[in-house]
Amino acid sequence: MFYVYILWSKSDPDRYYIGLTSDLRARLKKHNAGEVSHTSKLSPGSSKRISRSRKSSRPSLSRNI
Repeated sequence: MFYVYILWSKSDPDRYYIGLTSDLRARLKKHNAGEVSHTSKLSPGSSKRISRSRKSSRPSLSRNI
């Protein structure tokens, strides 16, 4: 099972992070402990999961800019 998730910064509402993981609880703990480089500049514990989607296989992701 894979999860696509979005984190929102409580301290800066304009900042968010989109991620993909197979272990959502462990990944959120790492984000909130400052162990993930992309979210480590935020205050520890300042991230909040606001959305998630569970998939049975690794989704194909594309980014449109």
